[in-house]
Amino acid sequence: MRGIRTFISLPLPSGLAKYCNLLISELKGRGVEARWAIPEELHITLAFMGELKTMEVVSACRSATKIAAKTESFILGISGLGFFPSAKRPRILWAGIERGERETRAFQKELSDLLISERLYRTDDKPFHPHITLGRLNESIDLDAEGLLDDFRHHKSPVGRIDTCLVMESIPGTDPRYATMATCPLAKAV
Repeated sequence: MRGIRTFISLPLPSGLAKYCNLLISELKGRGVEARWAIPEELHITLAFMGELKTMEVVSACRSATKIAAKTESFILGISGLGFFPSAKRPRILWAGIERGERETRAFQKELSDLLISERLYRTDDKPFHPHITLGRLNESIDLDAEGLLDDFRHHKSPVGRIDTCLVMESIPGTDPRYATMATCPLAKAV
């Protein structure tokens, strides 16, 4: 029996999701072809745990709730674009985090340390890079990635408050969709 494809994320506040949707519209207007993210599903992935058994999902929800409860909500702002694995071989197009990057990294570190200790998560060799995936580029696309990086370097979003994290199920398919399994409130900022 297949497990539940599980990840933990920070959902974007509506103002930041609208900003990302404007970025996507502008990129589409420039002829960039991709499988674009749906604005209401935009997020920052903190930990992708792969397929978990039901009781492991319950443990992941408890862990996320525990870390969220002791993490103060914080302000997030978006700036610029980037590509994975690189601008020379662009496959994933993402928006970068400017304001709130330190808080996002600290939250992810504490969460991943707890998940690792509970044997629910393994990190890979790549360091955590907080970002918002905007789209998955078509492999045959002829793209001036460096030009896009330059053009969008100074684009900045309004800011929004991150006050929850989500434990999500990734439902596979041509266009993956997500279902929320747990909402974990962050502590109120003082």
